[in-house]
Parts: sequence; structure tokens; C-alpha cells
Amino acid sequence: MQKLLLFTVTLLAAAVLPSYATAATLSKADYNTAKTRAGADHKAGQALCVALKDNARDICSAEARGKQKVALAEVEFAYTGKAVDGNKLRVVTAEAAFAVAKEKCDDLAGSDKDVCVKKAKANKATQAAQAASAVAAMKPATVPVMPTPRKEKKGGC
Repeated sequence: MQKLLLFTVTLLAAAVLPSYATAATLSKADYNTAKTRAGADHKAGQALCVALKDNARDICSAEARGKQKVALAEVEFAYTGKAVDGNKLRVVTAEAAFAVAKEKCDDLAGSDKDVCVKKAKANKATQAAQAASAVAAMKPATVPVMPTPRKEKKGGC
């Protein structure tokens, strides 16, 4: 179960990573269309969850919410192309994966559940640290201060 959980979280993160490298700005119309599509996909995903019961429904709902949040963050980043929005996308992806992993832990009991939740938190912390280092790498390097030029003396050496 733990390997499946880790695999699912890793797969979700890997599916979103290619979108960081292809950050191109969208037109306003494409931006609005993509936001509308994300909302419609969320409603369709939630509709599929209705047929499920108990924790399976909770997991399905968490996945649908996570997909919507990630899709909206992707659209925002694609629209603006700003490093800040790229960081938000990474954070939202980590939070969505954590929410799903935590819901999956609810099927377990006792110490197995505690271990599962700790692993999910550790994975979220790792992804958050990666997001922070990615943003730090995107920031422009500080430019050293140039010394002020000296005024030349008039009249010779």
C-alpha cells in the first residue's frame, strides 16, 4: 500500500513537471477558456465520485479538487509566465498530492495510518523544499555595486 501511495504521488508530480518548462503566455481568451474548462472538468470529476462510497468517495473528491487546483495554477502560470506563479504551481501540486495521499491513509488503522500520514507529510515537505529551491534559482543574481569613477585632475599627471 505504501509503495502504491508513493508511486501515485510521484506520478502526479511527474505529470505536471513538463508544464514548468513550457511556460508560454496565453491570450486572454485562451486563459478564460482554460479556466472554464478546469471548472467543467472538476464538476465532471465530482459527478463520478457520487457513485462511490465511504473513503473511496473522499479520495475521489480529493483527486478532483487537486486536479482542478493544479489546472488553475497551470493556467495562471501559462498566462503570466512569472516565476512566482511557477512556484505557486509547484506548491499547489505538492498540496494536492498530499491531500490525496492523506485520504488514502484513512483506509488504514493504528500505527500503519500514522506511518502513512508521516510519509505523506515528508513527501509534501520535500516537494515544498524543491519548490523553494527552484524559485531561488529563478531569482536574478545580485549585481555587485560598481565603484564610482574618480574625477580626473586637470592639468597633468
